[in-house]
Amino acid sequence: MLHLAGRLVLHGPNFWWDLIFYNAVVFGAGVFAWLGSDRADVDRLGARALSLAIFIWGIGSSIATWSIFRGFERVSTYGDIGYVLYYPLALLGIARLLRRASRLKFSEILDALIVGLGVGAVGAALALRPLMSSIFASSTSLTFTGLLYPIADLVLFAYVAAAIKASGRHLSPRTAWLASGMVLFAITDGLFLYQSSMSSYTFGTWLDSGWLLGFAALGESVWHPSAEIEEVSESSIAQGLALASGMAILTASAIWPALFPTYALIPASATLVAAFIRMGLSLREARRLSEEELLARTDELTGLANRRLFVADLSSAVTLWSSGKSFGAVMIIDLDGFKEVNDSLGHLAGDALLRGVAGRLNAKMPRDSLLARLGGDEFGVIMRSPRIVEDSDELARQLRESLLTPFQVSGVKIRVDASIGIAYAPHHGEDASILLRRADIAMYRAKRGHLGVSVWDESADEISPDRAGLAEELSQGMRRSELVLYYQPIVSLIDDRVEAVEALMRWQHPRLGILNPEHFLPLAERIGLLHDITISALTQGLQAISGWSQAGVDTSIAVNISARDLIRIDFLDSIEAALESSGVDASSLILEITEDVLLVDPGAATRVINQLAKMRVRIAIDDFGTGFSSLSYLQQLPVHPLKLDRSFVAHLFDAGNAGVRASAVAKAVIDLAKSLGLACIAEGVEGEMALLQLRELGCTSAQGRFVAPPMAALECREWLSAHQAITTP
Repeated sequence: MLHLAGRLVLHGPNFWWDLIFYNAVVFGAGVFAWLGSDRADVDRLGARALSLAIFIWGIGSSIATWSIFRGFERVSTYGDIGYVLYYPLALLGIARLLRRASRLKFSEILDALIVGLGVGAVGAALALRPLMSSIFASSTSLTFTGLLYPIADLVLFAYVAAAIKASGRHLSPRTAWLASGMVLFAITDGLFLYQSSMSSYTFGTWLDSGWLLGFAALGESVWHPSAEIEEVSESSIAQGLALASGMAILTASAIWPALFPTYALIPASATLVAAFIRMGLSLREARRLSEEELLARTDELTGLANRRLFVADLSSAVTLWSSGKSFGAVMIIDLDGFKEVNDSLGHLAGDALLRGVAGRLNAKMPRDSLLARLGGDEFGVIMRSPRIVEDSDELARQLRESLLTPFQVSGVKIRVDASIGIAYAPHHGEDASILLRRADIAMYRAKRGHLGVSVWDESADEISPDRAGLAEELSQGMRRSELVLYYQPIVSLIDDRVEAVEALMRWQHPRLGILNPEHFLPLAERIGLLHDITISALTQGLQAISGWSQAGVDTSIAVNISARDLIRIDFLDSIEAALESSGVDASSLILEITEDVLLVDPGAATRVINQLAKMRVRIAIDDFGTGFSSLSYLQQLPVHPLKLDRSFVAHLFDAGNAGVRASAVAKAVIDLAKSLGLACIAEGVEGEMALLQLRELGCTSAQGRFVAPPMAALECREWLSAHQAITTP
């Protein structure tokens, strides 16, 4: 404004006013931009590049002003060097400043160039033709600069316009100031070009104020915030029009060479080059998006579909199944024993096992079925079939059979099994989430009952609450001490004395009542609470028998230990701490492990068991005969009692060959224990006939409801006291 006022007062050009005041405003805008580069929301390099561009333009302006007033026309062209160098630096500065605000991509820069060059081509071919004929009649430098400045202004403005488009057409304050500066430059350079072509431009007039206002806007832009903006989809209308214009000019020039001037072909050709580069970027971007979409729907480890694709496919299938025109099934497959492999051999071995399992399962998939890894060691199957019951049963059988052959992982042969839950559609639900939940419930029933395969039914739902809700309740229940121990006595069949009590965890659920371990321990293992429950059982159990001992009732306690607990680095420390805090002698503690524990990491398990023996802690083999037995460990390891699994005891009196075989197996286990000098405890003794039969077979001890049911701590102490009084001579 001061510059315009000065022009009115001075009535024309003035050397000192134009040289000092005019360029002082330009340099002041550069300083202003430089000072704003230290702001937290400003890209420092961008702000300083823009500042440097303004400084260089000011130097060029000072040279041009001095040379024109002194009559050195040739020297004045050196000022054009500063003007020309301004544009690449300004482009760098604007690009950096807008990149943070609008996340401008290189593809959007090309869009801006295509539009800018297309407009330049049309302008050069039509509107600027009479002006260019006048300019080309003058010096070569004027021809060059006359073409360069308006085209460069259009490119810069198109770049800012592309940033506005990329920001969802949300004009932040910084972008508005930059756009204003570019508009002022484009208008001023356009008027300068027109006046120059008409030989009417006079240095030091009101027109020169347009550049000052433009620089003021650029300097101001650095001091204003940029909004956080989301990207939007691209619009190709402007690009298409620009590209069509460029092609039309080139095609028409090829047919009628004299129709358009040569200088119009330069931006038209550049438009096509930029468009071809943009097309290549678009193809690469489309391929990248396709690959990203595939990755987003594929499990990276196994190459199977992931949970996202599984749920999407199931939702689509349920729509068809609900109409009754087709039938389907959802299967949830959970590997048995995988966590022990993962913990003992490491995650790399676990990953290798998962890849092997995925390959075998996938080889059994029928057409139009989908196998997905849902997470961890859990897989899902969507099956479509008109004979869904028969076909799903057959597929489940094939899937489990495919896992029978041991896997070779890290030089170790590993056996895994699978528990499979099935829900039929639309019979068991017409919603994807309901079918998933019910298949999950069926899988858990298969796992805890060692059934292999289980189909959902309403009775399963009554004892298996929604797992997601139950998981949170279990965590809270741990904190509220809702998990308590019940105790079941183990009685000698020789002299009827109590040898020990087994600690059995119960969950006193505030809504569902008392839940047995099979209803929550598998879930505790999945959410990482199993070790905490084990330590709680150890602590509660040892504290209980410590209190009983002070009341005159002495006994030992047996606590179940998982493979994951046994091979933990801090397991022995936890045992020592629990014994020390309770004051119970280590010989009164029995840890029950299954023989499958020894298959996970035999070396680590052997070391820990030997250390426990040195501490005088006893080791019992639970559920003997149901796992992958290897009799060699009975000779090598310091285990004491064998526990005959309840499944053999339950069938002792079955009719026909079943009862004969069960009795033979029970006798074989009892004789084996006797020959090795080990005690044998029969589990699940539910009646007098079973007790008498086991005593006749030579079994040394028994445990079951006929002997004594699981009891709370106080009730068990009273029972032990009464039984001790009866059996003590």
